[in-house]
Formats: sequence, structure tokens, C-alpha cells
Amino acid sequence: MIERAFPAPASKPVALLVDGENLSVDLAQTLIAEAQRFGVPTVRRAYGLATAVSRWHLAGFRPVQTHPGKNAADLLLCVEAMHLALRDAFHTIIIASSDRDFTYVQTHLRELGHCVIGMGEPKTPVEFRAACSAFVELVRVGAAVKPDRGTVSPSDTTELVMKPSAKASPPSAIAVKVEAWILQQIKASKHAAGLPIETLGQKLRKDLNVNAQVLGRASLGSYLRSRSDRFQCDPKGPNSRVRLIAAAKPRTLS
Repeated sequence: MIERAFPAPASKPVALLVDGENLSVDLAQTLIAEAQRFGVPTVRRAYGLATAVSRWHLAGFRPVQTHPGKNAADLLLCVEAMHLALRDAFHTIIIASSDRDFTYVQTHLRELGHCVIGMGEPKTPVEFRAACSAFVELVRVGAAVKPDRGTVSPSDTTELVMKPSAKASPPSAIAVKVEAWILQQIKASKHAAGLPIETLGQKLRKDLNVNAQVLGRASLGSYLRSRSDRFQCDPKGPNSRVRLIAAAKPRTLS
């Protein structure tokens, strides 16, 4: 089983705020299920124009309709996220979107000591992922079915899995060894701004005679960015660097 550095489940209330103009209502039940890993999603809101959020109430969310205007839904979600954290004492805020525009509010809440969970599709920008305390990547693997009843059940919605998912095959012995080596190299790095990914890749090939493909990724940068629960990477580029965002433990074979 692959261990992930997510906060331990708790019974405390969490706020699940969804960009209804960016994510489909077909994801609603999966979002709730993932939110329950972090606490009890007592606040569930979907933001957007009436045409975008009209069906979210069928899935147990409160649609929050916005007036037409540029980024109106994003701005209102940010305002209410701050209100919930600072006035209503919600320690865990979940922002579900694949939009980089929430990076600022995520960073601000995290710096204030709140747990900020991001949820989004594979297209979610690296800036969004890196700004979170933890990020859940959702992958669509089936065709959506529109609900025709008053409630939405798991069978009504698009099936989704996390990457890596709980059903994923255990990592190979070499993959475990390589990940442990990467963690050691970053921890031992004397670069204050982080270890250059290009340098890390060169050292990986020299020391272990392997490349990132043993980790299931086409490149080392792609692998590091996919593990946003433990690695924080600069935007893509020849000078991109990587840092540890928390005390990360090497994963083990189940």
C-alpha cells in the first residue's frame, strides 16, 4: 500500500468550497468522500452563475450564485474562505478547482496556520498544488451520467480515482529505493533555495544508474510535481528547484 502524507482523519468540521464554474457536478460525491478523510464537511458550497451551479443542491451542496462578471465566483469563494477561517474558526479549508487563481488565498491561509487542502483534475497548475498543505488529484475514468432523481448516488456519477490510488499496485523495490535516495539528497542539500532538479536527475543517473521512468514518470520533474504532498517545485524550466514541504517519510512496500 502506498502511504501518503495527508493529515490524519478527524471529526472536526471542514469547509468544502467548490468552483462550480470549473468543476462538474459529476464530481460532487467523490469530493465529499475525499473531504471526509480530513474531517466532517459540514459546509459544502458550490460557487458560480446560476447555470453552472443549479444542480449542485441535488448532491448535498449549497449553490452560491454569483452575478455575471469576470472572476466573480473565484472572488466570492476567496472571501468566504477567509471568513470561514478567521470568523467561523474552520481550521481546515478545502478548495476544489483546477484554477491557479486560488493560489494567493491558499498561501495566505496556510501561512496563518490553517490546513488548506486542494482538489482538482490533472490539469491543475503546479502553483495551485504547491500552495496547498496537501493536494488530491482526481482523474476521470468513465462517462458522466446525469442524475434523474432527487439525489445523486455514486453510481450516478463519473467514477474517479486518486493518483496514486488506494488500489494501485505496490511500488517496486527499486522505486522505493530511488524515492528514499531522492529524499536523502534533498535533505542533505546545502542549496537554500532548493536543489536544482536538473542536478538531481544527473546525480540519480550517475549514482544509481536509473532514471525517473522507474518511478512511473517520463521525467524527474514530472514525478516530483506529482508528489505535491511532500515536494515543492518551482515552475517548469531549466533552473527549476525542488524542496521538501514537510517531514516526509519514504514509502514502504505493503
